Amino acid sequence: MEDILIIDSKMGTGKTSYIINKIKASTTDRFIYVTPFKTECERMAENVPEKNFVEISKQKGLKLEALKKYLVEGRNIATTHSLFKRFDSEVLELLSANNYSLVIDEENTVIEQVKISPKDLQMLFDTEKIKVNSRNQVEWVDNEYTGKFKELKETCAMENVYFYNGSLLLWLFPVNIFKAMKSVTILTYRFSGSYERAYFDLNSVSYVYKSVRKIGGEFTLVDYIEKDNVEELKDLINIYEGDYNSIGKKSTALSFSQFEKWRKSSSQPQKILQKNLYNYFRNLHNVSSDRILWTCPVDSKDKLKGKGYTKGFLASNSKATNLYRERDTLAYCCNIFVQPQIKQFFRDYGIEINEEEFALASMLQWVWRSAIREGKSINIYIPSSRMRELLQEYLNGER
Repeated sequence: MEDILIIDSKMGTGKTSYIINKIKASTTDRFIYVTPFKTECERMAENVPEKNFVEISKQKGLKLEALKKYLVEGRNIATTHSLFKRFDSEVLELLSANNYSLVIDEENTVIEQVKISPKDLQMLFDTEKIKVNSRNQVEWVDNEYTGKFKELKETCAMENVYFYNGSLLLWLFPVNIFKAMKSVTILTYRFSGSYERAYFDLNSVSYVYKSVRKIGGEFTLVDYIEKDNVEELKDLINIYEGDYNSIGKKSTALSFSQFEKWRKSSSQPQKILQKNLYNYFRNLHNVSSDRILWTCPVDSKDKLKGKGYTKGFLASNSKATNLYRERDTLAYCCNIFVQPQIKQFFRDYGIEINEEEFALASMLQWVWRSAIREGKSINIYIPSSRMRELLQEYLNGER
């Protein structure tokens, strides 16, 4: 396969517009367009009607079976990240036979921990349903099995489940799916700090960076721009500086693990943060609920919600949605770190993930769901000193 094309540009610079024009101009290629949301599938189909994109989410019955049907027919396909994760050996065969070009909008999930209890995992070993080969891959032994772990059995068939650290299973996206494509293009931002970059390095998949700029009225590929001009953003993003930040002074404050401890004990700091949120939204800015956007770890949402802002919650990993483009008063109550098991897994293969790049990219994706994407000013409360400093460094051109 040819090098994967990484189009790495700031949100709103025209990555999707560029790819739409590229698809329009193509006379021979077949395309699979993968995006986080069904609405973006609709956008692709509407913008390129001459390509007759099939939106898999609108098909009746089992979506994976519908996908296979249209692959057999050689149709252009628009689908979601969630279905892309489920591509199996039959899909792989169809892709290999039909010479598709793949476009992925936003970073796709390429590694995650398999949700299975230690007790169930031990049971699968004890009953000889699974075994681990010399490459630490999990092999399903019992071919006749049809029980509650049938999905895990099917996943193991793709040779992409690993037994790691003697206690857990890690799922990796089957790299042969990428290798089966005629070409692969990924639309993203700050790719270098992502799981996906580490995953490609792990699998010795080569890639090239490009950016997109509007030149003479046309969106055009240009040499990769490592540092964007963010001068115009400095005047648009007002970062809160005040007493409400005292809760996040430590570099690890507001991490996922700290929220877990707070949630289980109904601790005083959690109540203080809830009070800070209420005062920030209702007293400091006194804005209506339809202007508010806030986030924290999903499991802690109910502990932090409050009158006048509850409905403005948006998960911190939300991407590629334009539904909140009028929200201009934000609170980002997260402190993002690479999952320790995943970080160590890649490190065992000599691959590092930059914690600060990973955290900054995650935060920027979330912030760009707001009115900033329309070039409007926003106010934002970031109680974590670490995350606040990362955004300040970015706006100062230091990252």
